[in-house]
Amino acid sequence: MRRGGVTATAAARRADLPRAELLRALADAGLAPEADARRVAEYSYDASNYRVAPLAVLFPRSEEEVAAALAVCHRLGVPATARGGGTSMAGNAVGAGLVLDLSRHLNRVLAVDPAAGTVTAEAGVVLTSLRAAVHDATDSRLTFAPDPSSQARACVGGAIGNDACGNHSVR
Repeated sequence: MRRGGVTATAAARRADLPRAELLRALADAGLAPEADARRVAEYSYDASNYRVAPLAVLFPRSEEEVAAALAVCHRLGVPATARGGGTSMAGNAVGAGLVLDLSRHLNRVLAVDPAAGTVTAEAGVVLTSLRAAVHDATDSRLTFAPDPSSQARACVGGAIGNDACGNHSVR
């Protein structure tokens, strides 16, 4: 069975992959992953009941760094999990391979186009910040409707990935 371009067998082999090999491959790609006990513990849980210790955590600073990390994970058969605020109640922010925290550096609203009714934003933008940017750019004529209870911490990438909504998303 294939899932995301990696066979289930390759994903199972991930458990045998030494952390050092992943760290070395990421470093060779110019990336700076973290795998100390504290960082691994911090990223072993989200708002759900799931607890999964990752091999390493990465704080990418650009789309190019995300692409480089994903290329390494693909080559080694290591699962990658994108993470923002860690507010998922379904365990979507934890994973046994490489966790990419997009909220630290990839957290900008890049453009608001009131005429088109569109926003271009990085995945780590907090929902309340995105809503404020839309309100500011449109004199509050437009809004970003999804408002889950975790909106002050949840990020747009996770909201899209989880199909988050909230009270204001339905007319």
